[in-house]
Amino acid sequence: MLRAYVASPAGWIEIASEGDAVTSIRFVNRPGKSDASPLLQDAARQLQDFLQGKRLTFDLDLANGGSPFQHSVWKELKNVRFGERVSYSELARRIKRPAARRAVASAVARNHFSIVVPCHRVVPARGNDAGNYVWGKKRKEWLLRLEQAI
Repeated sequence: MLRAYVASPAGWIEIASEGDAVTSIRFVNRPGKSDASPLLQDAARQLQDFLQGKRLTFDLDLANGGSPFQHSVWKELKNVRFGERVSYSELARRIKRPAARRAVASAVARNHFSIVVPCHRVVPARGNDAGNYVWGKKRKEWLLRLEQAI
């Protein structure tokens, strides 16, 4: 497994890859040793472009495990547009499983691709709270503000 690190105002982002696919993109507390590979360099460039407001979508081959249900949730997350916010209930409706709000929330929490599969865009249906985020509420709030500012 190869890794590269990207600095952001919300903290370090680790990109991991194996073979020809990215296997995870996640926030970490500190960087490790970066490996050199064209795939990691491309992924890092795309993340940096996003953080600078130059990119709204990503073009990366992602290798993620998970169940067919989780894949349906993650696929729909990629359809949530830049700057848009959806609730867990809305996401459940979009995958045609309206009663599966809790299962959708669980799948969102198991997303291994921060920012690229934009789980930060899922917010509670009520209130102004940004809600939970596996990489921390402050990071989620920062990402939402970034998208609103661009």
